[in-house]
Amino acid sequence: MKLTTQFKVISVSENTNSFGLHGVIICDKSGLAFEVGIAAWCCPKKGNIVTGEITDKGNLVSLAGISYELPRTLDKPDAATLREMFPDEPKKTKLVNVAKGKKIKNTLDFATVFGDLDVTKKTAVIKNIQQSLETGITARGTKMTTSERPAVEQLLRWCNVNLLVGNELCPPANINQY
Repeated sequence: MKLTTQFKVISVSENTNSFGLHGVIICDKSGLAFEVGIAAWCCPKKGNIVTGEITDKGNLVSLAGISYELPRTLDKPDAATLREMFPDEPKKTKLVNVAKGKKIKNTLDFATVFGDLDVTKKTAVIKNIQQSLETGITARGTKMTTSERPAVEQLLRWCNVNLLVGNELCPPANINQY
């Protein structure tokens, strides 16, 4: 399965290797980063956004309209570096950030905390869950396993129902029925 993502060109080397390729570093908003070699005639500029396809295992498959060679996966940048690379990106509303010190160990804890949020924060958390399903990257920044995916899809369904009908009709104890 191929996933499409938007990569930002983080840096472009001024010089080329012996084959005439510039070293280009690209990164998407989730932190998936690659270094690729690109010829000068089709090399994007620093700051440009390029569309790329990756496999569900996180391997680079293609960059739209750009020939590249020697793709190398880079380590995920830390959160501070990602904020520097994507300064206009709104800060993610993770449930743990709005839980006000409550520990979330299981889905019942999640449901209890989620139920206490206002509509804006619930919507932001739902958007992050949807993004995790689309990108295959969990909130922890790791690749979602095939065993995690059904649980995340179930959690998303419950969150959407809770947002629509509220806690009274969608109590946390019943999260596993969704």
